[in-house]
Amino acid sequence: MSTIRSNGAASLYDYYIQSNQFFSVIERSTDYVKVFKFIGMIGLCEKIYMTILYTGTLINELMGKNDFFDETNNRILFNLFTTIDQLFIFHDWFTFDPFLFSSAFDEIWKTLPFSNATTHKIESQLTYCKLNFTILTLSQFILCYALLFHDPLVEQKKVSNLTYISKVFNVLGYGYSLFIVNHLLITGVFLHSGFVSLSSILDSLVNYSKTKLCLSKQHLRPKIICYYRNVYNFLGQLTDLTDRSHRMFIGTFYLTCVPKMVTMVYDIVFTGAEFKIFHIAEACANVIRLIVITNSVAEIPNYTANFWKTIYSFSIVCTDSPSMNEANLFLEASLNQNYGIKIFSSKVITYAIVPTIITTIATYFIGIASYQRSRIYACFDKANDTKCLVD
Repeated sequence: MSTIRSNGAASLYDYYIQSNQFFSVIERSTDYVKVFKFIGMIGLCEKIYMTILYTGTLINELMGKNDFFDETNNRILFNLFTTIDQLFIFHDWFTFDPFLFSSAFDEIWKTLPFSNATTHKIESQLTYCKLNFTILTLSQFILCYALLFHDPLVEQKKVSNLTYISKVFNVLGYGYSLFIVNHLLITGVFLHSGFVSLSSILDSLVNYSKTKLCLSKQHLRPKIICYYRNVYNFLGQLTDLTDRSHRMFIGTFYLTCVPKMVTMVYDIVFTGAEFKIFHIAEACANVIRLIVITNSVAEIPNYTANFWKTIYSFSIVCTDSPSMNEANLFLEASLNQNYGIKIFSSKVITYAIVPTIITTIATYFIGIASYQRSRIYACFDKANDTKCLVD
């Protein structure tokens, strides 16, 4: 299938189908789509059950112990956070329709004035996306290998009976997460190209206004500003559409990233060697996925934050009242509407989130390590006191 429509405009639908031949097979029949959604529903139910099971196991362990941080509880916590992450991967699998999303995205995209001009820019950026996707795929493959042969499941009878089923759905979940990240990568390329193109057009209009437009075509100026304000709103609609499509997956991924990494580092440092391979693979895969997802969506807030400088130049260059009113409306839109992919519709994802997460993980781990060291010293002192009493 061609990646460019007959009018020369880039199409998210065609690019996404070309990079995911699996979806091109599913699209051939509604029965295939129903089977695909049914598998997602079964996986969702399995993860809900496992979440309840791990939560109950953790509560039972805590009721029988005074200590929260130990090897058993840490593994239960890791499995719980991993299962919650997988739960919303299957939720995305069951609820997200890539075909309807692509059609809705393209319906807005084709109305933009630069949809044809950005085709080559999109194709050049997709080469970089393929490299990121290849690296992520390799990391997920290593993670699945570690999961199958070095799986640190809690050694409980009820959990052991579900080990095989749990592994199968975990592998399926890791595989589907590749589709989600690939979708974010491709959609991010379209959004980046759109905002960059609009920024270039506005810069050109400002330079043009300084010479010709203000002198000979003042009556067109308000209409031009209004037109590109609407284009900016269309780009905002595309960003919001992308944000809504994977909201639960992205939000859960970022929220569970810190506790998962803390439990992984704890197991690598403090527990037996039999679990190190899996946790090292899991940690590397999560870091790669964190970087890839963040890189695919974090540029959007940077572009929207810079629009106000160009828009403000309109009001300086062109002093007539209608143009200033349109420029002020555009300025308010760029300042008040924080377009970008968000964590549960609240926190816009930027590049700053990666060092923030790393700092948080380091802080929690240092606190846990200090707590563990104080326990060792306390036990040592208690043993010495007991020895003195016996003597």
